[in-house]
Amino acid sequence: IMRFIGSILGSIIGAIATYYLGVTPITLAITVASIIIICAILQLQEAYRIAALSGAVVMLSWAVHPELVT
Repeated sequence: IMRFIGSILGSIIGAIATYYLGVTPITLAITVASIIIICAILQLQEAYRIAALSGAVVMLSWAVHPELVT
């Protein structure tokens, strides 16, 4: 269940970051680092990898298909 929570958390944070900040290498790195920090604060040690991966996938998929944002 922790991996599922991590997937949801990472996807939501990735979507919010992409919407407001766009997709650049710097925003991708900042978003992934933020997701890891948030997981550490919430004590989701089992979920931080899948959360960071989910956030990166959301950001990169929007970079490849920007029409999905609207």
